[in-house]
Amino acid sequence: MLTLLPFFSGLAAVWFGILGRRRPCVALWLLTLGLFVAGAQALMTGPLPLSL
Repeated sequence: MLTLLPFFSGLAAVWFGILGRRRPCVALWLLTLGLFVAGAQALMTGPLPLSL
């Protein structure tokens, strides 16, 4: 569920953009960017769980 948060916040940002509400749209895009960066940082710095 945690990996879907950037997609849901991006969807909400697009929705607010379509409605013409600029401030919530930009805020949600910045939140989406932060969630993507946090998720990528967690994946890049931790051990990669591969089963061989």
